[in-house]
Amino acid sequence: MAKKRLATDPPAGKNEKSTNIFANPVIRKLNKVTERAEEGEGATYSGITIKTVFFLLVTIGGVALYYALQAFYFSSLPQEKVVSDDIVFSFSIIEILFVLAALVFTIVIPILTMFIHKGIPFTGTLYSVSQGFLLGWIIKNLLGGYEWIAWAALGITLLLVAVMAVLYTARIIKVTKKFRTILTVLFVTMILSSIACVVCYCIPATSSIVAVMLNNPILSIAVAVIGIIIATLFLLVDFDTIEKTVTNSLPQKYEWVAAFGLAFTVIWIYLKVLDLLMTVNNK
Repeated sequence: MAKKRLATDPPAGKNEKSTNIFANPVIRKLNKVTERAEEGEGATYSGITIKTVFFLLVTIGGVALYYALQAFYFSSLPQEKVVSDDIVFSFSIIEILFVLAALVFTIVIPILTMFIHKGIPFTGTLYSVSQGFLLGWIIKNLLGGYEWIAWAALGITLLLVAVMAVLYTARIIKVTKKFRTILTVLFVTMILSSIACVVCYCIPATSSIVAVMLNNPILSIAVAVIGIIIATLFLLVDFDTIEKTVTNSLPQKYEWVAAFGLAFTVIWIYLKVLDLLMTVNNK
């Protein structure tokens, strides 16, 4: 069993810590880990890559799980019908309960992983399955006849990840303190804007204005594009954290943390791209 040693690197400064507040919530605490592995037994890029691919494949498995349950179980149950914008949706109560449970898991699990890292091989897998299940429901019920959008979103996401990886490894874009600060400002602005829209929509005097803004296709596309840009920039921060995880010889158990954090960001980018393509195609 490998012995552990404390890090000799200086702790992050106050300003650096403040710019990490809105970094990927899953892996940002890796920057604070002082535990180190013996030479040759630390985290590796290959180990993190394999585990990241595992989580992404499990997500695809979640999509397959939804379609399997839809074909062999949900479709045989009594169906409820809802009409929205002249489109008829048919679903069972059990199916909706499954969807709601998956939605809860995708919200709660990332929050739990901010504080509990030991269970990530399990909780990360559960998150991936749940996210895939939700994606399966979206593709089946909201992209009927337009399933190609899901494949297009996948292709664009992979392209974005590849481009950002090249930009990072070639040091064309460097993750500096200034970069993290700008990204933090963009992210906070996006969050506050979303909260403001929700609040204003709940106020009768401003609800109609917000509704008009939300139904404006040009504005919706612009917001979606900004969201994609911010998500892809966070990918660079993840790469930087992963590089430090490897170069600082963190124990291999932290590979799961880094992998889940990267998978989390990739899925986030996919959802943003999917949202953009759905908006463009009026879905």
